[in-house]
Parts: sequence; structure tokens; C-alpha cells
Amino acid sequence: MVSVLTGGTLGASAGGVKLARTLLLLLMAVTGAKLLAEASVLRHLNDRGHTVGKRVALVMLRDLERPTLARFLCGGVGGIVIPGLALMVLPGSLGSDGFSGGLRVAMVTALVLLLLGELLERYLFFKAAPASRMPGGLP
Repeated sequence: MVSVLTGGTLGASAGGVKLARTLLLLLMAVTGAKLLAEASVLRHLNDRGHTVGKRVALVMLRDLERPTLARFLCGGVGGIVIPGLALMVLPGSLGSDGFSGGLRVAMVTALVLLLLGELLERYLFFKAAPASRMPGGLP
């Protein structure tokens, strides 16, 4: 029997392994799509004019290089690499009471990295955004 929320464990049954596999694949897909969408801002580097998109991309790659790199590393490792490794060891890593210790540590590490990546994404969003004038203000 699968008990995902009750007690925080997945049962070692085939249904529990299948659910865990599905959730890990979903996490990897969503993380990959989100990182690609965020990286799409950098496509403006080749703009001919000095557009808002180009300014944002230049700020992210020059002044905010370290937070930008850290954001993509945290997202990639926490949302793609660790879940991918967990998928490879999943069938043999479930005991009778749920996840083994190593898999628990990996999932907590992935959660921390994803959280840190999302905080960095918020930081980059507000730090790299160009100053805009309020409508209706003084000319």
C-alpha cells in the first residue's frame, strides 16, 4: 500500500516505486523547462540595438555573473542531476519502511538546492530588472 503523505514514507510496493519514479520524472521535466525559460533571457545578447532585454542579459552575465551561475547550478543539480541519480537507484533503495538513508539525504539536498536556486532567481529578477518609470509621473 502506498502512503505518500501519511508518515512521510513511500511503501516499498511496486506502486510506491512507480509513484516515486513518476514524481522524480515530473520534477526533472518541470525544472528543465523552468531553467530553459530563464535562460531564454540570454538570447537577447545578440540584439543589434541596446534593448531592455540586452541590458538585462548583460547585467546577468557581467555584474551578476556569480549569482547567475549559482542559480543555474543549483537548479540543474537539485532538479535534474540528483533526481536522475535517484531514478537509477530507486528500485533497490526502498526498504520496508520507505526510503533508505542515502536516498533521504539526496532528496533533502535536492530540496535545499532547489530552494536556494529559487531564492537566487528572485534575487536576479529584481536586481537585473531595468528601472522603469511609473506611469503618470513627472515627464
